[in-house]
Amino acid sequence: MASTTKVMTGLVAFEMVEEGRADLDEPVVISAEAASYAVPAYSNVGLFAGTS
Repeated sequence: MASTTKVMTGLVAFEMVEEGRADLDEPVVISAEAASYAVPAYSNVGLFAGTS
């Protein structure tokens, strides 16, 4: 399931870039809530609250 989620996130991100709604150089700030969903036992991409 996690791999499917990562692929879908990438798909949505690249669609937004293609449509001009996002830019690959645009920083994405990680919220505290988003960072709290990281479960190191399963997968951890190193996202910490307030980082981009």
